[in-house]
Amino acid sequence: MKKNTEKDLIDRIRAFQRSDKSNKKCADCIEIGPTYICLTFSTFVCTTCCGLHREFSHKIKGISVSKWTPEEIDEIERGGNAKAAEKYLARWDARDFAEPDSSDPSRCREFIRMKYVDKRWCERDGNEGSRSRRDEPRRDEPRRDESRRDEPRR
Repeated sequence: MKKNTEKDLIDRIRAFQRSDKSNKKCADCIEIGPTYICLTFSTFVCTTCCGLHREFSHKIKGISVSKWTPEEIDEIERGGNAKAAEKYLARWDARDFAEPDSSDPSRCREFIRMKYVDKRWCERDGNEGSRSRRDEPRRDEPRRDESRRDEPRR
């Protein structure tokens, strides 16, 4: 039987964080030792990224300063940074957009937007639909049907 005192719940979070190397680093930048959890994605995040996730209305809790429920801990233990990366960074390439540094919040914000909101690098055959983001034109490229719009009609 799992204990449900506040200390026991936090101990479970810390044990899960220590159990996987990826949970010891922020899920969205290169910061080491995240102290917050984004409950929306069950990921461990740093102070900078936690504030940015809140801008997107993602649910955030501080590991040691929040009240936790056993259900929340169960959900966190089913997730983690590695599982989130498998889904949201499945087709990510650092050459496309390098993992940001927490000292550059605007770059972190853009990375979080592309990763979770735009789902730019999401897995192809998942719950995100059958169409790949790579099949869509980039925002800075003209659409195929609009590419000749400036040419005179004959």
